[in-house]
Amino acid sequence: MKRGLVTVLLAGLALSVGAGGHASAAVGPVLKRCGGLTPVECGSVVVALDPSGRHPGSVKLKLQELPSLDSEHGAATKLMFMVAGGPGQDSVGAFDLKADAAFWRALFPGYTLVAYDDRGTGGSGRISCPGLAAAATADPAQTAAVVGACGRSLGARSSLYSTRTNAFDMDSIRQALGADTISVFGVSYGTKQALGYALVYPSHVDRLVLDSVVSAAWPDAYYTGELQGLPRGLDQLCPVGCAGLSGTPGGNFVKLANQLAATPIVAEVPRPGGTPTHVRLDGYALIELGLDTDLDPGVAVQLPADVSAALGGDPRQLERLVALDDQSTGAEALGIDLAVNVATECSDGRFFWDPASAVSTRSALLEKALAGLQPGATGRFGSWAALGGAAEECENWPRASADSSLPAGPYPNVPVLILSGSRDVRTPTVAARKVAARFPRSKVVVIAGAGHAVTGSSTCADAIVAAWLRGAHHNGCARLPLFMTPLGAPPAAPAATTGMLSAAETLELATYTLHEAQAMSLTAVGLKTEIGGLAGGVLQPDRNGGGKLVHYSDIDGVTLDGYVAPDLSGSGRFVAYVTVRGSRAVSGVVAERHGKLISSLTGG
Repeated sequence: MKRGLVTVLLAGLALSVGAGGHASAAVGPVLKRCGGLTPVECGSVVVALDPSGRHPGSVKLKLQELPSLDSEHGAATKLMFMVAGGPGQDSVGAFDLKADAAFWRALFPGYTLVAYDDRGTGGSGRISCPGLAAAATADPAQTAAVVGACGRSLGARSSLYSTRTNAFDMDSIRQALGADTISVFGVSYGTKQALGYALVYPSHVDRLVLDSVVSAAWPDAYYTGELQGLPRGLDQLCPVGCAGLSGTPGGNFVKLANQLAATPIVAEVPRPGGTPTHVRLDGYALIELGLDTDLDPGVAVQLPADVSAALGGDPRQLERLVALDDQSTGAEALGIDLAVNVATECSDGRFFWDPASAVSTRSALLEKALAGLQPGATGRFGSWAALGGAAEECENWPRASADSSLPAGPYPNVPVLILSGSRDVRTPTVAARKVAARFPRSKVVVIAGAGHAVTGSSTCADAIVAAWLRGAHHNGCARLPLFMTPLGAPPAAPAATTGMLSAAETLELATYTLHEAQAMSLTAVGLKTEIGGLAGGVLQPDRNGGGKLVHYSDIDGVTLDGYVAPDLSGSGRFVAYVTVRGSRAVSGVVAERHGKLISSLTGG
């Protein structure tokens, strides 16, 4: 499963091997303004390929530094390292200090900010392996074969992309910048990297800000935390129930996933003007879709209704959503280097075999572990779900040639702020609380209604971070609403396939189609693809979360032409203006503004 994103050369940098054979950077980087009006400085630091010195070579790490406003006036400031997720997402691109300098300075007052690309990502010696993108939607055995081939292609480097080596790189940069201690801000996998750094270099950590916590024990062989927490997170999509849908979103999801695990659906989803998209909808694909609800608002508002429709015998909406989601939230769309992603997962994982063991010995150990799986380990999903975990994926990863283990602890006794979204299904709050228990001076803030990666999605949460760093108090946050209300059950069209609809019936069907198109446009942000309506026509998405509707139809005889767009005024979620036509429809106009519908169909 997917769980699973101008450099100035150094002058006179030398690499030395210190006591114990560990390579270290000895000279700091040359930092120069990146250009334009930005205060950000660009540079690079060269680190040893292998911290132990057993394998020769080096890696040049791209970095950017945003000086604090205090430092521009000559005052000394602390360093805040910023680490993105994935693993495999380049932090320079993810945080974009040049474009968003004002935001980051407000979030981290008084800190000089440092973002660098982890080895193998972005501008730090990016690596790649063929076939990994396709493997993300393959069955577990196929995925394991492709991942194993990736590891073999990396050769001796296969165990040198890990959280432990990332911690070594971070400390090399710390030394190069001349700092004794650093604070670390991590998001998603970046929180594990922050925790890993605190374990390996405890005396050099000042404080941690962790958003959407991944524990230092990641990856779980079976992703049991995600499987157990997923139904609870989905239930939060409709805290008071989804309009017209029976059951709960989480319960319906589990039921359908278990059905699809036994009997997958294979479909060809029509693509306007192109070759249909092949979709295999099995239990694993549905779980991936469920996990994406905490990142993709379009998936979040569609999934409960689509799952309900599939349980009722109509999987068309779900098939179309899977085809679109594979494009919009895949690793490439999120800027994640897949080779680094799987290399880190397989190097970090402590499975049912010694990392240095022969690959040929692992299959029997995995089968034995699966046979001994405790009831309830995969939550309400059947035991089949365990095969989508990290152990199966990494079964064929080459034997380790370098140590990638992290110390058991203890962690340094430093202040820690932990942010968690109540709808986060890939890094649920229960994991955040377990990590918090390891730090005497920790504070956990749960943002109700938020999904994965809280900072930047909630201005209230951002204010909490800034207040905590200043030592100030904050009263907490109201529930964060979804971008739009989740779709309910589609209205039942009159049974007759011919004959005119009434104005009220036309409005009801047109309104549902409009809201469904809005949800699809959210998922299609940034994609250069047209999306077909269930009954014809197309949605042409734009890069801002809206799009143009051309004869778009979900119900035979009712078509929409016009546009949908996010409402940036703050008074509503969408603005829309569409002309309603069709062989059965009462023609007219439907508009949405300030959260209200205006329709000529009813004289409004």
